[in-house]
Amino acid sequence: MSREPHPELFEELRGNIGRWAPAAGFAEVDAVEAAATSEDGSIEFETPECFGGNRGTGRVRTSGGFCKGNSALLVQAVRLENLLKDRPVGVMKVDVEGHELSVFEGCGSLLAAGRVRDMLFECFLPHPNPVTEHLHACGYSLFQVQVRPTGPFPVLLPMVERGGTNENLLATREPERLMERFRRPGWLCLRGKRVLR
Repeated sequence: MSREPHPELFEELRGNIGRWAPAAGFAEVDAVEAAATSEDGSIEFETPECFGGNRGTGRVRTSGGFCKGNSALLVQAVRLENLLKDRPVGVMKVDVEGHELSVFEGCGSLLAAGRVRDMLFECFLPHPNPVTEHLHACGYSLFQVQVRPTGPFPVLLPMVERGGTNENLLATREPERLMERFRRPGWLCLRGKRVLR
């Protein structure tokens, strides 16, 4: 499932899904035009002046902006707990420009019951912070994903210097599986191999 609140980007997402569909080995993708947050309903989504040059800068307005000239539109808001219901999730990628805590709060019982195995997300707050504390309380081990010449490598978050900025984080309910997946150096996408699980 893929979720995108901005109408223009959502249409591009649907177009990309349509192009991927005939490719062998790709699972069916459900696209949802909504912002993930802590409550169902509607929410303001802002597009800053720099959005034209970096369309990853759009964000839910409550997160605050860093570019001048922000404009906003009202978009649908969903709790992922209500959207996903009882479906287990192998990997969840969260890129919400400062709105991470609300997204994870909206996961509710999905996280508490461990129905999301792995979550990759950005967090620009020094550790510990409300996001990492929430995930720890839900039973997740947190790792900083460091990029090394030999490829990406996870470092257990308590081992990272406290107060440092941990931009790329990975939360998992299965830390042993995670470390095994990263055991072999290099970039899997450059080996021409597909990951089935």
